[in-house]
Amino acid sequence: MMAEILNIPHSKEFESQVARFWKNSGELTKDKIINKEMYCNLIQKMFPYIKKYNIKSSDFFKALCEKGEVGKYEETDEILDYLYNKNYTLVSLSNWFSDDQEKELRNLKILKYFTNVFGWDNTYAKPNPITIKEKLLNKYQKNELIIVGNSLDIDIQCGINAGIDTVWYNLENENNKSDIKPTYEISNLLELKNFL
Repeated sequence: MMAEILNIPHSKEFESQVARFWKNSGELTKDKIINKEMYCNLIQKMFPYIKKYNIKSSDFFKALCEKGEVGKYEETDEILDYLYNKNYTLVSLSNWFSDDQEKELRNLKILKYFTNVFGWDNTYAKPNPITIKEKLLNKYQKNELIIVGNSLDIDIQCGINAGIDTVWYNLENENNKSDIKPTYEISNLLELKNFL
């Protein structure tokens, strides 16, 4: 979708460059609060495709934001209803910008379930645990918090760094060959009912 938005040819090389950029930019920014202007400067320095196709970093950023709506898993509404009705407090902790994350959650019709949306522009990116430590551990005990995420090295590591329980949403039932060990592992979000 990004290639189409940018009006450039789609290729495996482009996919690889985007994946590499995501990984490297995440590493470079994990200890920084980033605004959109800073991110566009990062794109300019780190993404060679913009020079190859004479793309403005602001256009690349816009393509990242407009690449298409993220879908929901089949069980998303059911588990969110369940957690909401059980009076769980839900927070979105995203390695993206909070206003764009809110827009995505609104488009998916699930923003109402979240009391807070933290993003790059108002906190540090995961796996830095500072948001959990500063925004949540001042209200809750460690045993009252749990982080659910699909990325071992970002989401689960963030929870481990904060000293709270973690749930790895392993949709593809991959083998965990890393040293990062989640507290729980699920392949369907409804499995959260088993231990919350």
